[in-house]
Amino acid sequence: MLKKLLKYDLKWIYKVIAVFYALAAFFALLSFGLSAWGNSTLFNVLAQISCGFTVAMVANCIVNSIMRSWVRFHNNMYKDESYLTHTLPISRHTIFLSKTLSALICMFISTAVSALCIILCYYNNAVIKESVKSILESLAESFGVSKAAVLAFFVFIIFLEIMFILLSGYNGIILGHKSNKKKMPKSIIIGFAVYLAFNILTVGLICLAGVFDDRIMGMITSADVVDMSAVKICFIVSAAVYAVYNLALYVIGSKCLKKGVNID
Repeated sequence: MLKKLLKYDLKWIYKVIAVFYALAAFFALLSFGLSAWGNSTLFNVLAQISCGFTVAMVANCIVNSIMRSWVRFHNNMYKDESYLTHTLPISRHTIFLSKTLSALICMFISTAVSALCIILCYYNNAVIKESVKSILESLAESFGVSKAAVLAFFVFIIFLEIMFILLSGYNGIILGHKSNKKKMPKSIIIGFAVYLAFNILTVGLICLAGVFDDRIMGMITSADVVDMSAVKICFIVSAAVYAVYNLALYVIGSKCLKKGVNID
């Protein structure tokens, strides 16, 4: 049953997202082709315009993936579709797991597609390429890994952050619909409050770590050259912290759903 739920959730989400994937890929390829064509002013201008469209489509891939996942969850759990959803011979935990997994799959693919499109779009831009290459080389040397591994890890952290935003929204919807009035405004406020609270906690943890590690404190208080070993620590800790946050939000949402659902 979980596979069927995943299939229908992903099918509903990708009815729109697939279009943005195609548009992002098209403009990324167009940008790459125009920038590689030559030094013609016309082609350079067209390449810049195409890059702008690429960035816009990439943003739409991410934003619409999040929004459609929230809408799918809300409609299935609390609107007219919920009457069918809650008659299925499965637990609310399984339903929530399906929504979370479908969102996870969608976010992972959207993040990967977005990263590839941005790389392709600006691949022939010498200034940006050299700047990014320099940063990646510094990080790779500090981490003791390849530049590709550093880039992949950075994209993975972005993915964790996006999942954190999405799960904050899920929890906002669940907690907001515990109320009998103004459910949607309360869902938005609670979701934002959850997101804000965890980020404040993150800042607090960074400041606390800075008390015990001068390198981290230097990143906070100094404008001097950043110690790359401190950056390495922050990268690793960021990934661990957001992974824990996501797991915590999933568990909280699942437990809240088990207590009952207040259908609109």
